[in-house]
Amino acid sequence: MPKSPAARSSHRRLAASEQGDPGNALTELFLPDGERAAEIAATVERRLTESIASIVAAMPVAPARSASWRSIDERIRRRGRPRAPIHAAYHELFSAVERDDVEAACLLLDEIDAAVDRPAGPFAVSWADVGENERQRYLRALNADPTTPVAFSAPDDAIAAAAIRIVGEAIEELGRSAPSIAAELGALLTQIVFVGGTAGSDGRFDGATTFYCWGALFLNAEEHLSLVGMIDGLAHESAHALLYGMALGGTLVTNPATERHPSPLRRDLRHLDGIFHATFVSARMHLAHDRMLAGDGLTPTQQKEAVRSRATSATAFGTGLRTLRDHARFTPLGRDLIDSAERYMNVAARGTPLPAAATVSP
Repeated sequence: MPKSPAARSSHRRLAASEQGDPGNALTELFLPDGERAAEIAATVERRLTESIASIVAAMPVAPARSASWRSIDERIRRRGRPRAPIHAAYHELFSAVERDDVEAACLLLDEIDAAVDRPAGPFAVSWADVGENERQRYLRALNADPTTPVAFSAPDDAIAAAAIRIVGEAIEELGRSAPSIAAELGALLTQIVFVGGTAGSDGRFDGATTFYCWGALFLNAEEHLSLVGMIDGLAHESAHALLYGMALGGTLVTNPATERHPSPLRRDLRHLDGIFHATFVSARMHLAHDRMLAGDGLTPTQQKEAVRSRATSATAFGTGLRTLRDHARFTPLGRDLIDSAERYMNVAARGTPLPAAATVSP
């Protein structure tokens, strides 16, 4: 979908509405906010329906052929929250239109038309339970960035079942210890898919998210079989989804994609937009660890794991931030976001609570 300055509106409204210390409002921008996430999701979905309606109106086909297509936008608005397969099919539709492939566009509109009225499946599923056509479309979406190729397989049935159980427990724990994170997850995500497989030059794969199948989050089931590890994965990938939504799939830096630097979360060199994501995500993971540790839902073993993870996230944030400050040319949205993340981490490093105006509220 075309990118727009509208992506900046929700966070600017939030900052403008805060009273008192401007720094508090800046920190508030970083913190999870379920209401803001719902606004972002609504913006993404509105632009999806508008774009589909524009494409349908321009299709060079007989009216009888496009009759059902003409109600797609209205049906999506009525049903709400289009699932990730619709977003993935839309992006392929957009590509077909750009290359003037009418036949492919017709087939994709037929698919979207049928998918709109299909009942939503389970929130968390195994890759084994995803249809072959949907699998291939997800893989094409995730492999749009040639620097991060992925190859998924179905996890062992018992491992997938355990991961699906644990993700439910993790969301419940977030609801108790970090309700704003849980609310944001609920607003941004429509599907969690547990997979096996590899990604990247080092063959490691923990999780993946892309704007091209908005709402879906992919996690390596074997890597997320502890409560703390699962919360790490949810905080990590949902923060990517938040950034994609706020930027409407655009970048948060203006450096060329060919410019590469060390990444705090990857062994290979990454473009600076990827490093921006990794740095912001590390701060969000730190926040999730902090909220868990402030609650009383963790066992002593889980507390030790969360303390280790929080320290790792702080180190990763510091490494990424230095790279960004040295090399990145931020968009206005990108600068606001990274400044807010840095302020949160500075406050956290001092071991003092956030000011009242910037605390997470249920």
